[in-house]
Amino acid sequence: MILAEYVGVAFALSIAYLVGVGLPVILLNYSLAAFTLLVSGLFLTLIFTALALLVFVLFKDKTKGIGAAIITALFFTLLFDGLLLSFIYSFNDYPIDEPLLGFISMNPVDLARIFVLLQLDVAVMMGYSGALFKEFMGSFIGSIYTIACMAFWVLIPMAVSVRKFKKKNL
Repeated sequence: MILAEYVGVAFALSIAYLVGVGLPVILLNYSLAAFTLLVSGLFLTLIFTALALLVFVLFKDKTKGIGAAIITALFFTLLFDGLLLSFIYSFNDYPIDEPLLGFISMNPVDLARIFVLLQLDVAVMMGYSGALFKEFMGSFIGSIYTIACMAFWVLIPMAVSVRKFKKKNL
């Protein structure tokens, strides 16, 4: 039952995204970068719908649920990048390449952003980290890794939501 809710909302939002963004992007600029933008945006739609489902299941009080949803969105779009920058500046004397890739995997917005930027070939403007991302995430294996991480970002909140919903006393 809860999966039907997710599928209905995710399908409607995905169609709206594909019509509103996908159609103009494909008509005006049919390229690999445009396709990457569409795939990343579609994954972000599915991810944040799954996170919204998780917030719905976890909170009975609507006010707390709305607050948690706003904090979740702000965390992934703003706060996480600040924490990541403080990590980079704190440990800039050490080799932090692999931990940095691991930390970026913990944020679907950053994954999508870097995935699209690498297809636009503007990694040069990102400095040292751009070279690192171009080396790993710009390759075929890196693209598969990025898509797999984004798929896990859809599946894990959904699985937790279904599990919590089944245990819930209605």
